[in-house]
This record gives sequence, C-alpha cells and structure tokens, in this order.
Amino acid sequence: MIYGYARSSDDAERDAAVRALEEHGCDVVSADAGSRVFLDEVVASASDADTVVVPSLSLLAPDVRGVLDALARIERTGATFMALEEGIEAAPGDPFFSHMGALSKVASRARSRTIRNGMGKARAKGGSVGRPAADSSALEEAISMKESGEFTVREIVKATGVSKATLYRHLGKAGAGDT
Repeated sequence: MIYGYARSSDDAERDAAVRALEEHGCDVVSADAGSRVFLDEVVASASDADTVVVPSLSLLAPDVRGVLDALARIERTGATFMALEEGIEAAPGDPFFSHMGALSKVASRARSRTIRNGMGKARAKGGSVGRPAADSSALEEAISMKESGEFTVREIVKATGVSKATLYRHLGKAGAGDT
C-alpha cells in the first residue's frame, strides 16, 4: 500500500499536495490542516510492505523537530519513506534515517545548551531561574481549605491559583487524591 500524507494550514498548498500525491499513485491520500490525526492513522496502518509518501519534508510537520519525530515513527513501522520534492527514498535502516536521528540529537542538545546558557546568564545577573515561588498567603489559604475538608482540590486550585502539585508538596503528600 502506498500512503500519501501532507500537512498544511493553507488550502491551496494542501490541494496541490493532494494532487501531487494522487499523481504519484498513492492508494490512500490524507491531508490535514494542523492536527496529526491523519499522520497518526498512516503510522498506525503502515507496515514493512508499505510506502509513506509526502510531497515535501516541509509538509510532513510544522517544524524540524516534528519532521524528525515523524520520520522516526515512520521508520519504526518498517515502511519505506519518500519525499517527492527532495528526491528522498529511504527504507528502514537506510543511512537517511540514522542521519535524521543524528540531526534530532544535535537539535535537542542545541536547545538544552541554549536553555542552560540563558539560565547561567540570568543567575549571573542575579535573576531567578524557574517558576516564581507560590504566593504565601494563597498557599496558606489553600492549605486551610484542604484541611477543612469542605473543598475539592479542583475548587481549591481554582479559588487560590495554587497548583495541585504545590498544595500536595506543602501538605507533605505524594499527589494523589480528590480532584
């Protein structure tokens, strides 16, 4: 089976992509405007005897990370992958997939490094890193409400703005309970 997939929020681009996939001879063509429903269906249906075709890598996902994640999912199905515009055809185990995996690691490490550098700069300037501390008066109110037994955690969170995790952490509990 040849599955065609495209993702675009632009109607004209999506229509052109569908035409290209149909002209390529795809048995099933799916295109969506932003959700991953059709991609999820293609990945769930594809197997090692199938091919997943996209008109262009840029129509597989909205960003590089999404493209890399989608490619990894497609490779795990055992299906062959094709990107028409880029002239890519890759079966599982093809160096293309290992190169994309390496790019994924590079992108992830670069994001981590950027975040760590930003945190270091903030600390050096005397700034705080992470979420601001919970408002102590709101926290006290949340604890009182919980201890009274008159309110659900959901009601307490809504009324005080204190998160469920913060409330339980300050109550010395593990987190489960009424919601």
